[in-house]
Amino acid sequence: MNRVSLTFFLLLIVFSAVGQTVGKDITIGQSIEYKSNILNRSVQVFLSHPDDFQTHPYPLAILLSAEPFDFRASILKNEFVTVGIESVDGKKDFLKEEGRKKYLTFILEELLPDMERQYKTSGVRMVSGHSMAGAMVLECFLNKPDHFSFYLATSPVLQLVDAKHINKIELKQNKALYFGMGRNENYPQLEQSNHAFHFLLDSLQIDYLHWKFDVLKDETHQTNAYTGFCKGYNFYRSFTTVPDSILGKNITEVQDFVSQVKEQMGISISIDENVLMPHLLLNLSNENYANVAESIKFISANNPELFKREMEIMLELAKQLRIKGGREMAYYTYQLIYDQTGSDEAKRNLEELKQGY
Repeated sequence: MNRVSLTFFLLLIVFSAVGQTVGKDITIGQSIEYKSNILNRSVQVFLSHPDDFQTHPYPLAILLSAEPFDFRASILKNEFVTVGIESVDGKKDFLKEEGRKKYLTFILEELLPDMERQYKTSGVRMVSGHSMAGAMVLECFLNKPDHFSFYLATSPVLQLVDAKHINKIELKQNKALYFGMGRNENYPQLEQSNHAFHFLLDSLQIDYLHWKFDVLKDETHQTNAYTGFCKGYNFYRSFTTVPDSILGKNITEVQDFVSQVKEQMGISISIDENVLMPHLLLNLSNENYANVAESIKFISANNPELFKREMEIMLELAKQLRIKGGREMAYYTYQLIYDQTGSDEAKRNLEELKQGY
């Protein structure tokens, strides 16, 4: 696994109740010896967070089979509170179904509640793992899909995972899943099981699930730990845009989508010019004139600077509404333009509409 020098601050946390911890200084800060009652042993945990984590709630990322200098923590350090869990014996934790279930119980019932209580996180959660730990990520997705917002598995050993219950998955809110492998894995069973899972997901079309599967050129089982994670993280970041399927709807649905992405993925999308102008043009081309009129009203109220800067486009939209959308919508739109800009053209059109032209 690649190692990248990482400078971050680690918080010494004194846990109560389920998990007890002992802090120890290491080169980059502190690691936590987390004493788990469920596993009946201590687990080394590496913690990092943005500087302002005490005043600003951040999403939480669980990094399975982590190292003190874990590159994933470096990539996520400004956007997530990261909790890296060292795995001394991956075969014991991840190879057998019984071990995976016990380890998953440790994460969901012991570690997660403690971390979220201490950090006051946003409620958005990511989990990441590679190889057998990647199988653990998929195990969680298949059996406890509501516990994380985003699942990221690189080169998962999917032949370990029983996917028979996938037909019963019913998601209540948006979830994202990324999994991928290298083209040069040299593990035929891993390759076959990943492709099979990809085709199974494709056939099911699970509601509220956004997912992607990659086969990365030139990557081996070892190198895909880094490259695959970066690709998966880029997929997570892809939710910073509003898809055309939403842009073509009314402004209320655009707002609802942005709100859901913020709540469920922890990503803030600005309803600015990059969203509003394509939204207007898509609705106009689809002849959704009521949506156009409502969005012009929204821009006038929420982004008057954009409204004034794009006055010529607003006038053209009003013209199209007058021709095709109806007198009432056109009159109201011209009135907004005149109120915001004092446009002579808007005033002339208002007078004509008043006279019934």
